[in-house]
Amino acid sequence: MSRFLLAPTLAVGAWSPTLTAWSLPIGGSSGAGGFVGEAWGKVGNVQALRERLTVRGNNRLYAVAEIPSKERPKWSDFSYLRLPLLNRRLAFEVDLSAVGCGCNAAVYLVAMPPRPGADASMYCDIQGYDAEPCLEIDLLEANTKAVQAALHTTVGRGGRAGSCNQDGCVANAGNTAASAGLYGLHAPRIDTARPFTVSATFDEGGAFDVTLVQQQASLLFFDPAAVNGSASPDGFPAPVPATDRARTRAALSGGMTLVVSLWSADDLSWLDG
Repeated sequence: MSRFLLAPTLAVGAWSPTLTAWSLPIGGSSGAGGFVGEAWGKVGNVQALRERLTVRGNNRLYAVAEIPSKERPKWSDFSYLRLPLLNRRLAFEVDLSAVGCGCNAAVYLVAMPPRPGADASMYCDIQGYDAEPCLEIDLLEANTKAVQAALHTTVGRGGRAGSCNQDGCVANAGNTAASAGLYGLHAPRIDTARPFTVSATFDEGGAFDVTLVQQQASLLFFDPAAVNGSASPDGFPAPVPATDRARTRAALSGGMTLVVSLWSADDLSWLDG
């Protein structure tokens, strides 16, 4: 079964048939917060063990500010943790060695409402879902073959439309033969048979970059100044536009929610070819 691991430390918290919560200090916080998760479609599960979060099956997890002490919490008992990331760095380690083609292990930020609804997560991303479409920063969408990062600030389609729309300002490594040596199973640069670190750095103006690090090797594969760099020959054809950087800065200024998910589909050619 597909799975991936995410650090840092976790401890199992409360459980209910529809919600599961885990305590997790994020970025040196007080330790009161954690993740709340929901499974859909093919039932999946999440396990916290030995300072790792292991995600199996189809799950989506949201960072929350506090884990309620009640035995069976409801959505309305949570408030989403809104990470202030301007002029900061967010880093995490992943192990994707069991996540093959057709699966997507994702870590991303969305400008979700501060609180869930009475009986629903009120999840949103650039596609919408429970709430209106909201700005989405994909730090990692990946499996053992390919990895992608993307910025989505506005609705609309067309990968060459001149904005970071629903198709996104995208960087990909591993999807094509030209970048296969940079990322993949036993690739010379980032070998997905082994864990690696994802590091995202945000500046004051709303620009960000994403770098993959594995021992002495590193790969800057999302560069806002040239998203279609050597790591992503099929990426967005120009630097991230100023209007999209401004939208990103506004979202980051209000704090964004960290989401972790694992899901599968019959066609993930946009990710892994």
